[in-house]
Amino acid sequence: MACVCRREYQYYLIARPGYCLEEGEQMTRTTEEVIKDLDYAVDENDAFCDFTQTALVVGFQHECKMIFHGDPDRNHKLNDMVRDGGIPLGLIKVARIGKDIQFLTEPLIEFRGNPETQELLTELCNIMGKQLAFGYKDT
Repeated sequence: MACVCRREYQYYLIARPGYCLEEGEQMTRTTEEVIKDLDYAVDENDAFCDFTQTALVVGFQHECKMIFHGDPDRNHKLNDMVRDGGIPLGLIKVARIGKDIQFLTEPLIEFRGNPETQELLTELCNIMGKQLAFGYKDT
């Protein structure tokens, strides 16, 4: 599985086919509701960490993109991604306490219980962890 990382922390993961909406299908929630999930994922426990970052993972036919909490343009970006065929899949949080880094994943409610979505989110975390440990060129 290949991953290209851009320095502005936008990760792209080559995804398995199948994350595009079928013709005539629609998202079950509004993009504003999905952004609320991203906002609610940031909580008071983050204050105990030296660093946290939370992102919404949006799946496309051949890649995934991320929208980060705190991005003032996140609603617009998500609307554009959905219009371009993307499907919001889940959340990833990176937390650092001292030298320890932890990745947490949470599929959106529409994909809870879907092992492929959880596998994709976990795989993305594994790639990001390798990039942090070994640098961007080796992943």
